[in-house]
Amino acid sequence: MAGFEMTVNANALGAAVTGYAPPIAVPWPIIFAGVAAVLVISLAASVWPALAAARSEPLTLLQAGRSSA
Repeated sequence: MAGFEMTVNANALGAAVTGYAPPIAVPWPIIFAGVAAVLVISLAASVWPALAAARSEPLTLLQAGRSSA
C-alpha cells in the first residue's frame, strides 16, 4: 500500500511539474500470481515443522525448550 501511495503522489507531482499525468495501470494478474506463489511456498514450508510438532509429546517439547535457555 505504501508503494501504491508513493506512485499516486509521484504521479500527482509529475502532473504539477510537467502538466502530464499518465494513467496508473496496475498489473493485477501479476500481483495475484505473486500473492498466490508466496502463499503456496509459505504453506509448503510450514507443513514439515507442523507435522514434526504434532508428532512430538508436549512434555518433551517443554523440557527441550527449558534446557536450551
